[in-house]
Amino acid sequence: MKKFFTVTALAAMAGIGSYAQADPVYDFTPTILNEFFQEVYDSKKECDATEVRIDVKFDEDVYWVSGFSAQCYLLDSNNEKYDEWWPDFGGLSDDYSKFYFGVRGLNKYVDANYTLVIPQGLLGNPTWYSNNESGRSNPELRYEFNPWKLAGEPREDKTVYDFDPISTSTSLEEVRIQGQKQLELQLALDFSEAVAIYSNVNDKWNVRDSEGNFLSEAIIRAWVPDENPSQVIVGIRGIDLKTSADYTVSIWQGAFGTLEWAAEDYCGGRSNSPLSYVVNPKSTAIEEIEINSTTDSPVYNLHGIKIEGTNLQKGIYIRDGKKFVVK
Repeated sequence: MKKFFTVTALAAMAGIGSYAQADPVYDFTPTILNEFFQEVYDSKKECDATEVRIDVKFDEDVYWVSGFSAQCYLLDSNNEKYDEWWPDFGGLSDDYSKFYFGVRGLNKYVDANYTLVIPQGLLGNPTWYSNNESGRSNPELRYEFNPWKLAGEPREDKTVYDFDPISTSTSLEEVRIQGQKQLELQLALDFSEAVAIYSNVNDKWNVRDSEGNFLSEAIIRAWVPDENPSQVIVGIRGIDLKTSADYTVSIWQGAFGTLEWAAEDYCGGRSNSPLSYVVNPKSTAIEEIEINSTTDSPVYNLHGIKIEGTNLQKGIYIRDGKKFVVK
């Protein structure tokens, strides 16, 4: 476990006569391993926070003055102290030669340069810590960074999340996937104007069963039909078609939006609020029809398996994407 000590304790130990610590050598300088931006939950402040993190490694184990982060400070691009931040500093339990400096609370959408300053004499090697001889301690350390660039130069999200469908409908359709015919439950979402789909839309939805269990085997896809630019078709496969079962399709905020929203890299215009739909494949488009044995359209059972379309037993079947009943 890491040991900590205070500046007061150091001063007290300095008066122990022959064991007094000599002046350390201020050359204990680390190498930067990694520098990156992340968004984290701050358990002390109980809030989400942005963080620029700088990972470093010393050539020996590193020890530090307890509470030393309060002596560190941040400079803005005008070389003036910036107060709207807080530190997350610490060492790693699996490698005592590594340390990290976390700067929290900076705006990732503002192109601005900052300098983190670590004053001299706050970190040192084991000899410096033991107080038996001079040891080595850090000179003043300065780390310059730009949160906006580390975050990938993001654009601030000014989207209005009220672009929701004005009507919906469901149907069972026969589709061709990788050359094979399959049945697909399709959820049609009609919007008031031309609609665009988020490029990473697969991260924006899931399907759950009637008990709320996530169905990892469910396959979802979405597209805008060429003949109707104001509609999105959400196709769902991998769910049970043989029994009457309710499925909940949840679509996160930001899955679909206006063309302006897409043109502005999903940071403007209008997009959808969170959406949720309950669908039941067995109750979708059941029709009572007579079987025409001369038709070429294939027939499927409720397992989605293609079967011989003549001399069907009593039950529910699917042809041309529609359910029908044989009595």
